[in-house]
Amino acid sequence: MYYFYRTSTEDIKCLRLITAIKTPYLPDGRFDLEAYDALVNTQIEHDIEGIIVGGTTGEGQLMTWDEHIMLIGHTVNCFGAKIKVVSNTGSNSTSEAIHASEQGFGVGMHAALHINPYYSKTSLDGLVSHFDGVLSMGPTIIYNVPSRTGQDIPPHVIQTLAHNSNLAGVKECVGNDRIKQYKRC
Repeated sequence: MYYFYRTSTEDIKCLRLITAIKTPYLPDGRFDLEAYDALVNTQIEHDIEGIIVGGTTGEGQLMTWDEHIMLIGHTVNCFGAKIKVVSNTGSNSTSEAIHASEQGFGVGMHAALHINPYYSKTSLDGLVSHFDGVLSMGPTIIYNVPSRTGQDIPPHVIQTLAHNSNLAGVKECVGNDRIKQYKRC
């Protein structure tokens, strides 16, 4: 049995570089864990401090939750002492995102990565409610990728959530002007 200590949000905030990792597959559709491990080792050898497992680059949207949680657990068990494991446990459904985060933290992930609810665009109050729910689970990075979700997370929503001690950061895909907007908030 593995026992994990909970990483603090401050530990995640201090990371200088977190990279998204691909998920290689075998011809039969199973994960190619040997190739995956080689990719993670390359990140460690180049002093990367954290990796994102099962995000957009890692094709997490194509995995079942069982596969996803297995890959998180594998990554933590093999590399968690050398690199922080940030995992995509985001979902369109707040309750599903919370459940996936519980499972991810249960197998030792250091932080969750959460997108906003996609497809059926929610209100700004709905965004705050969704993120308040998932932030209750542990250190979390919010992922703003409106080109994939169809809805931007405006800076004032992030400012509203900033009171939450589990907000570790924002993975922002809108561009440099957005970073300037955050600085003005």
